[in-house]
Amino acid sequence: MLSTLEQQVRLTKKTTLVGSVRAAGSNKRIIKAVISIQNFPLLTTTSGKEAKFKIELEKGTYQVKVKAPGYQTFATTKTVEEGIRNTLTVYLTPLLQQKIDEIKPEPVSAKRRKGSANGVKV
Repeated sequence: MLSTLEQQVRLTKKTTLVGSVRAAGSNKRIIKAVISIQNFPLLTTTSGKEAKFKIELEKGTYQVKVKAPGYQTFATTKTVEEGIRNTLTVYLTPLLQQKIDEIKPEPVSAKRRKGSANGVKV
């Protein structure tokens, strides 16, 4: 006779979330990125040598977080369903690029210098 937990496990159908992790802008593959499902600490994986990942889940809506050294953390909400291909392609922003984008150039001053130019008073 099966326990209640064993019966629930057998009745629960799993589906798969597959995807890849790439660098924004360059489309470079990011290996060893950590993909986790919030509130489910055991549902964590890493992107492999082709930057791909796979996580088995029950159908539902999940908060997915992706982290990799040198990149900004990415978070999104993803709904996975039975009977369809559930995919997620993640583009991580390099931290250096993020810092460059945050730098705002200072406006060039249009002030004239008082004095003379080529011997002519200005």
